[in-house]
Amino acid sequence: MRQTNNIATLLQQSTHLLTKSLTPRLDAEVILASALKTNRTWLYANSDSIVSPEETAAYLVKVKERGKGVPVPYITGCCEFWSLPLSITPDVLIPRPETELLVAMTLEIIKRSPSRLSMADLGTGSGAVALAVASETDQPMIAATDLSLSALRVAKRNLHQLDYKNVIVLAGSWLNPFGRKSLDIIVANPPYIGREESHLTDAAIKFEPAIALFSKNDGMQEIDCIIVQASKCLKQDGWILLEHGFQQGKKVRSSLEHNGYSQIHTEKDLNQCERITRARMS
Repeated sequence: MRQTNNIATLLQQSTHLLTKSLTPRLDAEVILASALKTNRTWLYANSDSIVSPEETAAYLVKVKERGKGVPVPYITGCCEFWSLPLSITPDVLIPRPETELLVAMTLEIIKRSPSRLSMADLGTGSGAVALAVASETDQPMIAATDLSLSALRVAKRNLHQLDYKNVIVLAGSWLNPFGRKSLDIIVANPPYIGREESHLTDAAIKFEPAIALFSKNDGMQEIDCIIVQASKCLKQDGWILLEHGFQQGKKVRSSLEHNGYSQIHTEKDLNQCERITRARMS
């Protein structure tokens, strides 16, 4: 490929290098927009603009990374979740569209409450869920926690960028930072892929932190741990909302029932897969 091209030619040529991607043209556009510090709309409007040799070289390095399977957000350092721009590094899980259902269900509960609530987002990673909730309402005080200090740095960067006053970031494993009967809402998107299933999953996740993906006991170990801890930390009538695998709904409901929860309900995602289960502490 020539080292000097206009935008249209460069996109056409780089798209051909990304044939293993499900969305080669989109990937090429997003990566080029990031490399040029602009947006895709500008690329369309300026398709005849010449890209300098230096910019072309830097862009092609990123295209080669994508060709090796590196997820686009790790290449560009950002992604969008709930219409929010978030910084992303390989230290955190890339927020998935189905996790927006967790946000929506949490907001439903918050908006029904007349009093100010205390909420915890466990294993916050980039802070996506906590920040998405805060973008819609300043009603709850939200503590976003993570065991990974590297992940917490990303969450703090996103919080600083968005400047929501009702969110704090805390270090800690699951509910260890919280006392008994201290929370009204607990939300979590914990690791839920069974370690024996690691060979069956999307190839892209091999670039994501294993600690955020895999769990023992058929993917249920961390979910069960949170359910038990939450039963002690939730106030009476408090809510827990958990994202889980599409085949885990029955096990999650059983675990919640066994630990004294009521009003247990599972919602399906856009693919009609069981994805989020909520329950109330009686």
